[in-house]
Amino acid sequence: MPINVSSQLSAHIPLKDAPAAGLRDPRALAAAVALGLAYFLGAKLGMTFSARTYPVSLLWPSNALLLGALLVTPSRWWWLLVATIVPAHLLAQLQWGMPLSVALVWLVSNVIEAVTGAALARWSAGGRVRLNSVRAVVTFLGAASVGSVLSSYFAAMFLRLAGVELDPVEIWHARMLSNMLATLTFTTVIVAWWDASRGLRQASRWRMGEAGALLLLLAMLGVAAFGLGWIPQVSSTQSLWYLPVPLLIWAAVRFGPGMASLTFAAVSVLMVWGSTQGRGPFPTALERSEEMALQLFLISLAVSQMLLAALVEERRQYGRRLSASRELFSRAVHASADAIAIANADTGVVLEANRSWRVLLPHERRGAAPARLAPLAPYLDAADAARLAAMLAEGVEVRDVEMVVRDVSGQVHNALITLSPVMLPDLECMFFVVRDITPQRQAELDAQEQRQQLTHAARVASLTEFSTTLAHEISQPLTAILSSAQAAQRFVEQQPGCTPAIRSILEDIVEADKRAMVLIQYLRRMVKKGNAETALLDLNQLVQDVAHFMRGELLRRDVQIALKLAPDLPPVRGDGVQLQQLVLNLMSNACDAMQHNDTPRCLTVISQAGERGGVHLQVCDTGPGIKAEHRARLFEPFFTTKKSGLGLCLPICQKIAQAHGGSLRLQPLAPHGTSFWLELPQA
Repeated sequence: MPINVSSQLSAHIPLKDAPAAGLRDPRALAAAVALGLAYFLGAKLGMTFSARTYPVSLLWPSNALLLGALLVTPSRWWWLLVATIVPAHLLAQLQWGMPLSVALVWLVSNVIEAVTGAALARWSAGGRVRLNSVRAVVTFLGAASVGSVLSSYFAAMFLRLAGVELDPVEIWHARMLSNMLATLTFTTVIVAWWDASRGLRQASRWRMGEAGALLLLLAMLGVAAFGLGWIPQVSSTQSLWYLPVPLLIWAAVRFGPGMASLTFAAVSVLMVWGSTQGRGPFPTALERSEEMALQLFLISLAVSQMLLAALVEERRQYGRRLSASRELFSRAVHASADAIAIANADTGVVLEANRSWRVLLPHERRGAAPARLAPLAPYLDAADAARLAAMLAEGVEVRDVEMVVRDVSGQVHNALITLSPVMLPDLECMFFVVRDITPQRQAELDAQEQRQQLTHAARVASLTEFSTTLAHEISQPLTAILSSAQAAQRFVEQQPGCTPAIRSILEDIVEADKRAMVLIQYLRRMVKKGNAETALLDLNQLVQDVAHFMRGELLRRDVQIALKLAPDLPPVRGDGVQLQQLVLNLMSNACDAMQHNDTPRCLTVISQAGERGGVHLQVCDTGPGIKAEHRARLFEPFFTTKKSGLGLCLPICQKIAQAHGGSLRLQPLAPHGTSFWLELPQA
């Protein structure tokens, strides 16, 4: 059963409709008619190649023509092609006086050889059969050999059963060599030229002239040596067999499989025809051993030429792919937005550079830098150049190293630099890639500034929620200051000498003023805009400051707070204002979560040292908890479960934790409540 490896059109035709599709296709009908005529003419030609001492033809073209047709046509046409050769085969065989039984045996064996060889060749090649690689040639030869061996064995056995008085082993050997030689003579021409014909239009006139000269020389030499016998013998008949070999090598090396197969076909036909007609170096009838020697010589010559042509074609294709790869690489390099250059590693001379390099670093400067860094070092700071030189000297890979590059106009660029040695034939080079990331860094600075502004806005917004508490907290010390001052005035008016009482009143004024100043300073820190200022921080003290600030709000909301702070907690490094904002937001969220509680509202803050050297802070509430479907989105910007709010509090808290090298996560509590875990690395 042949494997369907036909075109995409045939893939859409159901198997049951394949015969009808072949009959409706005019190309299939034309191919069938052409094959039938070629098969008949091939049989007639094969009869003329029959030796004078043996009934089996030295070269039988019909089988090879059928095999070639099956290899280059869609498999859905095969039944039509096979059906077409039946009358052509019987007509040729019966005209030659062949018994009908023997003619049918030859027909079946021919079909077996062609179908088996074509199916195996297509299956091995994975589709279309070509002769443009050594592997393809070996695969083709193997498939054709299997078909020839099987069909010849089948023919020998059936002739023996039909009562033909010939040695079946000898028949098998003779027919197998004849079919293999025919395959190498005619099938290779069909397969190779079916593949190469598309490139004929692209051939130059000079190449067409060279091919014509080759064919003309081969025809003249072949006719003179094997057709007319004009070239005298030197020592033996076989000495003239090697005359066409230089021309066959010329065809294989210069033109590939197509011309190689065509030139061998011409040589094979001329030599076989001369041997059967008593021409050239074959004046007398050849013995069977001499006929086999001629067949084996031509087969080995064909195989050698095919492998040579395939090897040359492989190298030619490799050269084309390499050239295309170089062209693609060159285009990619020159189209790249990165500045790319290749320089001689010994002299520092730039060999090739793209447009981005010429714009950014247009001139070659000479300095004291090593030759490997000569094209780039003058545009770097001295410290960066020394750093790169040290990395190269130590064999460290220089890949995406961020440095500052100053171009020829003096403009500063942030750039990622990659250096790598490249070995070319007899030349060591350095490959430079400079990626300008100035816009990216500027965008990052803009994004950082926007985050700071958003964080500041969130801080100010969170303070507005404590406006009532803040007014109460500040009014208390101010009222105490006013009352104490008025009391001091009365004491002075009533008892001018009452110093102890006045001293006590002044102490109360100082304490009240300190309380007011603490609140005002805290507000100033929270409202102040500016860059982050890192310092060593005591997380316990920070929690206590926030709890003191929220004291009035906790009383107003009837929330009981419990601080369970671990003694000797390791310090952390960070920005105090941002971490205070984080803790304030978590404690404020905990109060919001418990505002509708009927049970006691308890806010618990726990600090402890982590197992791996970090610091953990846990803020727990006794609220109803967070629904499971909301937990995954809790840290998404603008997602909130409150009736009012922007949904920025927890995302900002997470960003602050990550900016300090830590993390913030949610943990539900049983039977209800929520805990937020803050993990920070210790300083």
